Amino acid sequence: MKNHLVMLSTCAMMSSCVINFQVNGIHDGYPTLTENQKSLILQTEDFSKMEAGNVYEITGKDLRRELGNRDQSVVNIFVNTCAGDRCYPMQSYFNYQENNQTDLFLIMCDYFGFDKTMDQEPEFPLFAINTQYYAQNKQKKYRRLFLQELLGLEKVKEVEPYVNKFLFFQGDSLVAVKDEIFE
Repeated sequence: MKNHLVMLSTCAMMSSCVINFQVNGIHDGYPTLTENQKSLILQTEDFSKMEAGNVYEITGKDLRRELGNRDQSVVNIFVNTCAGDRCYPMQSYFNYQENNQTDLFLIMCDYFGFDKTMDQEPEFPLFAINTQYYAQNKQKKYRRLFLQELLGLEKVKEVEPYVNKFLFFQGDSLVAVKDEIFE
């Protein structure tokens, strides 16, 4: 009987506590950033005034409109903590952009591992999906809504075919989806 009372009091004590933990990959990770990191995240206003070293929150609609002003562009929704054969340093992307005269829009999937990307001192502005605009903090949902607007589709059932892929555009028209940018 004594053991049951101990278990019951322990359960009661634990149920009165609020357990709060963050799981990478489920939400955008913004609350985990320091104030200094947050100061590098700005709203997208004028694409011509964007600066390297900053991250601009963007919507699919804004990006699609901007792509319409450009001849060729490549869009990539990437993971800051990328590890593997298809993960390249920021300098490689900068060189690609310069050598191919193609505009490159690298969009952070979330803010986890923010320093891993920013410590590379990218020589071009980076982007992140504006989760406030979509009123969503769940990755799968806000990525789907972003891609629907970007691709001009009523529905995007699965986001996975587009995340960590390179989306090649002519103006605002998607012309190719590739696993690799350096083919």
